[in-house]
Amino acid sequence: MKKISIILISFLLFASGFSQAQKVKYPTRKGIVQESTMKKDKNGKPKKKALQGVRIFTEAGISNSSDANGKFTLTPSKVPFKITKVEKNNYTLLSPEQGTRTYYDNNEILDILMVSNINFNSRTNNNAKIATENNEKKKNESLLELEKRKDRGEITTSEYIRMHDSITKVYSDRLQTLIKHCEESAKRWFMGQEIIDQEIDEAIIKGEFDKAVSLIESKGTTKQRTEEIENSKAAYENHKKLAQQHDEIAEKHKEVYESKVKSLVQDYRNRADIKRMEVKYSEALAYLDSARVLQEEHFGLQDPDLADTYNEIGFVYYEQGNLDEAMKWFNKALQIREQVLNPLSPDLSTSYNNIGLVYHGKGNLDEALKLLNKALQIREQVLDSLSPVLAQSYNNIGLVYHRKGNLDEALKWYDKTLHIEEQVLDSLSPSLAITYDNIGGIYFDKGNYDEAMKWEDKALQILEQVLNPLSPDLASAYNNIGGIYEIKGKSDEALKCFNKALNIREQVLDSLSPDLASAYHNIGLVYHGKGNSDEALKWLGKALNIKEQVLDSLSPDLANTYYNIGLIYLNGKGNSDEALKWLGKTLNIEERVLDSLSSHLANTYNLIGFVYQRKGNFDESLKLYKKALNIKEQTLDQLSPNLATSYLVLGDLYREMRNYEKALEYFNKSLPGFIKHFGEEHSKIIWIKQLIEECKQALGE
Repeated sequence: MKKISIILISFLLFASGFSQAQKVKYPTRKGIVQESTMKKDKNGKPKKKALQGVRIFTEAGISNSSDANGKFTLTPSKVPFKITKVEKNNYTLLSPEQGTRTYYDNNEILDILMVSNINFNSRTNNNAKIATENNEKKKNESLLELEKRKDRGEITTSEYIRMHDSITKVYSDRLQTLIKHCEESAKRWFMGQEIIDQEIDEAIIKGEFDKAVSLIESKGTTKQRTEEIENSKAAYENHKKLAQQHDEIAEKHKEVYESKVKSLVQDYRNRADIKRMEVKYSEALAYLDSARVLQEEHFGLQDPDLADTYNEIGFVYYEQGNLDEAMKWFNKALQIREQVLNPLSPDLSTSYNNIGLVYHGKGNLDEALKLLNKALQIREQVLDSLSPVLAQSYNNIGLVYHRKGNLDEALKWYDKTLHIEEQVLDSLSPSLAITYDNIGGIYFDKGNYDEAMKWEDKALQILEQVLNPLSPDLASAYNNIGGIYEIKGKSDEALKCFNKALNIREQVLDSLSPDLASAYHNIGLVYHGKGNSDEALKWLGKALNIKEQVLDSLSPDLANTYYNIGLIYLNGKGNSDEALKWLGKTLNIEERVLDSLSSHLANTYNLIGFVYQRKGNFDESLKLYKKALNIKEQTLDQLSPNLATSYLVLGDLYREMRNYEKALEYFNKSLPGFIKHFGEEHSKIIWIKQLIEECKQALGE
């Protein structure tokens, strides 16, 4: 009892002492929130008006809202302090950047600027329309001049085709850069950028790159502007050394010198954008590197704008196909953004998306999926439900699942992509055609070839109208349709489509292009189907020669060629040992990189099982057949001919093992799928019915 009372007395003494402490009171700070509007003032800058109902938060959690005149007050709990969050539904903060401006103990008005999302999107979309129209006009002018050169005999037909596709790709890539520039320039305009900077942005959007460069150079040489930055920085450093009451003056000088740095950085990035659109990647990287050096020197290594520059550098490397270097810079951008940005920042989602795409390109599908899902989690919370950027995320995730062999999951994501694109894109959009093509590929892999053909035809109808007759994308469409004909046993139609694809690819692609290898591969399969094993091996050998030079050693595409070479040695040449060698190479890749329910993995199990059956190793054969069947029964349509094939081979194995009851069960299971695919009168149906009768006789039925 005594011990408890001592504790109570001690507590009361402590509480009493605490109550005597005096709190420091800081003066109330006044502020105003304004909206930047679409109307211009006499200086050509956007007019501002008071904005009501905006909530302002400090780092200590203090908050208040602006009144009808846009005015608000804050009583900080400490000085200096920062504004960490400003929010109002359907509005975007322009300045000050959250958490970056420091306020001191004086009477300066806290000035906050916002823009409505409606106005921001309107200006962005208007600029994007101008950019699109001018880009299309310049593309058509370039193509017309190319046509004249061909007519004058200055270039060959082959050169014309290559240059035509090159010009089309350049202007397509250029438009993507311009659209991004439109968003950035809209934000700068609403923040009240100088007239000369408005003119620079307008020139870039219109594709008047020489004019844009001339305007940038009129602002002074790099040397002059660097000297101005150093002088402004020196003024800021000097004022920092003065007494406390001059902190706000130092802050003003800091703003002046930082604005000069940001102006030069923006001009470097503008020039980099121009060089990217001219496909001069090394020059673009040089300008971005100049911007990077300035930002690192003056703003440190945790600046959000520095992350933007890192991201741009990574994107240039990605466009060049240098995935390792792209990954390095994307990761540098991410490291900053994860530390300084809001967890729901669109810029953070962009970093996750970009790194995911690099992993996908390198074949690391699990890591790609992890990053793409992180991007999606942000985008689904902050973007409109019909945003094309959201559709892009859905498509990217679908591509990974498709490549992993998880067909149902891939189809789910492609359907989500399609739901958006069919509502917001033009009916002849190539992006829409690509989604149709992706869905067709799913149905092909599921063994539903009629449905696959329906989707591939929809894609082809768009592509034949909007693409050059010798476009590689059109070649891909012919290739996919040829694959459907080949699997349906229409070898002549398949060969016709594959040759159309090959005709395009040999004229426009590099001699080591994986797409060219795909064309050789598919023609080889048709010859195998026709029973010409030597011709089939010749074409597959041409495909393998390319793939082993350019693909990763664990590429699923490489595994596919190994598989088909093994198939030809088995069925065409009757060489089980050689077949097993190639199929073992296939399985080594697929078990390491594909989803455990991949249809490709199931086919490999089936074929190796067949080799062991032929060699008399029934136990090993049965084990592999059942592994294949387990996958197919979970992933394929009940009437898929691919599933029917698994039932058939199991029936045949049990028949050879003299287990006629099991053989009869699986032969009967195989019939419905084959009848749907081939029809009642097909020779395969007649043969299976004969096997069923043999089993019945053996069982004494």
